[in-house]
Amino acid sequence: MLRASMFGRLTAAAFEDALGKADGRGPTSEGQLHPIDWIFVKNASPTRGRIVQTPSASDHFPLFVALTSAALAPNR
Repeated sequence: MLRASMFGRLTAAAFEDALGKADGRGPTSEGQLHPIDWIFVKNASPTRGRIVQTPSASDHFPLFVALTSAALAPNR
């Protein structure tokens, strides 16, 4: 599983998915059942994020994330 391997390596390198857990998030593009687009961050803390459903603009939906510097973020 290439995808599982990729995510394991990113997690081991202290990256995190800026949109949180993918479970139940829904697709990030037309015709897909699961997310295929990601924003991974390191040394920053995501405060919120979302997928914008814009099927008429592209087959991939924009991902928006607000970040806080890890030095300024409250302990999680």
